[in-house]
Amino acid sequence: MLARPLSDDWEAFGTMHNLAVRDVESLMMCRQIALTEDAHLVLLRGQLQSAIAERDHARVHSVLCLLIRAKIEVDDDVATLALVVLDVALRNDEKAVGTEAVCVRLARVLAVKLDELVTNQELKKRL
Repeated sequence: MLARPLSDDWEAFGTMHNLAVRDVESLMMCRQIALTEDAHLVLLRGQLQSAIAERDHARVHSVLCLLIRAKIEVDDDVATLALVVLDVALRNDEKAVGTEAVCVRLARVLAVKLDELVTNQELKKRL
C-alpha cells in the first residue's frame, strides 16, 4: 500500500526541521493537548527524564511528540524542561540508531519550540 502524501503544511514543517516522513507522520498521529497547569508540565518532564535515564526510546518518542503537539499555556518550568530536551537534542543523530535517532530529531524540534516560549516569557516580564 502506498503512503498518503503529507499535506503542504506538514511537508513544510518536516522540511523546515529536517524530519523524515515517518517522523512527521508520528507527529500527525499524536493527539493535541493543552497544558494549562504547571503540574502537567512537571509530570511530563519527569516522564521524559525517566524514559531518557532508562533509555526507553519508544517512551521518549511518545513524550516528545506529545510535547511538540501540546499547546503549552504555563509559564513556570518551561526553562527546566528545555534543559532536559536540549540534552537529547544535542546528541549526534547520525551515530544514533532507530528510534533514538528519531528522538534526537524530535528533541531538536521541541527545543526550538521551548526556546521561543522562554524568550516570549522573558519579553513579557520586561514589559
